[in-house]
Amino acid sequence: GLVAITATSTANALTLDNPWYFRTIFNNAYQSAFLADYLKTALPARPVVIIRSDGAYGRDLGADFRAQAARIGIKIADEMVVDGAPDTPQRIANQVALAHDKAMIFLALQRAEAVPIIKALRDRQLPNLLAGPDSLSDPRLREAFSAFSRTRDNPGFYTDNLLVATPFLKETANQLAQNFVEEYQLRHGEEPIWSGPYAFDAARLLIGAIVGTEGFNTDIPIKDRRTRIRDHLSRVDSPARGVEGTTGISYFDVSGNSQKPITMGWFRGALVSTMTQLRGIQPAEVRGKLDRLRDKGVVANLGDQLMLKT
Repeated sequence: GLVAITATSTANALTLDNPWYFRTIFNNAYQSAFLADYLKTALPARPVVIIRSDGAYGRDLGADFRAQAARIGIKIADEMVVDGAPDTPQRIANQVALAHDKAMIFLALQRAEAVPIIKALRDRQLPNLLAGPDSLSDPRLREAFSAFSRTRDNPGFYTDNLLVATPFLKETANQLAQNFVEEYQLRHGEEPIWSGPYAFDAARLLIGAIVGTEGFNTDIPIKDRRTRIRDHLSRVDSPARGVEGTTGISYFDVSGNSQKPITMGWFRGALVSTMTQLRGIQPAEVRGKLDRLRDKGVVANLGDQLMLKT
């Protein structure tokens, strides 16, 4: 086998039953459940319409969101599939306008798939709140609408108030990340997109594993060196054993997934942090107060992790 660490792929299947593959970013199952918890905890109760693609990304996100919604009591009002037909965006907008104008909409779509759907919904000036996954957190999403006439007087007509799960926002990042962004700007003349810090952390983890296992020692058979590197990374399995980086502490579960925090952002011109966030907490932080906080609706369970509304 050959060790690999992905900094960008959130596909559930990538690390499943593959002991050689790791990731420094969350997976689709985690971000879907997080988004469901956020809509339930941070916003007024409303049913949700899922609009998804028929590819693996959309299917995973839609299924995982639906499963978490059932666990926490969110009503799924409808699920619509983007099939690539030219009239699909208008058909979906018409269906939302006719039957779901009070619902929140979860866009389980890649960026290119989302643009015509968002355009059709916004052109109808529907009041629905739109929420999307990491694929829509790229600031370049706004540029995709720049050729449309409505953006000439209002550049944010299509993207403003779009709520997204973002892996990285400079305004909420740690000092290591601030230093990385500053150095990147000096070298390249622009800020990195979110994948930059995750790739940086992946490289640091891999280099640390190679150095820590004599991976450069050619006296050791290559097969043994690769196994040592894999085993070294597998032991990075808790915050205490994790590696501090630009995206927080990196460590892996039994499937090689990284337990990274998600920041909720929205487009207000630029992509900025929302006022309300969910952050992971330890039970000891709310000892004696947990039932009261649950009654107030400010604590949620994301798997075995407690999340606090802040």
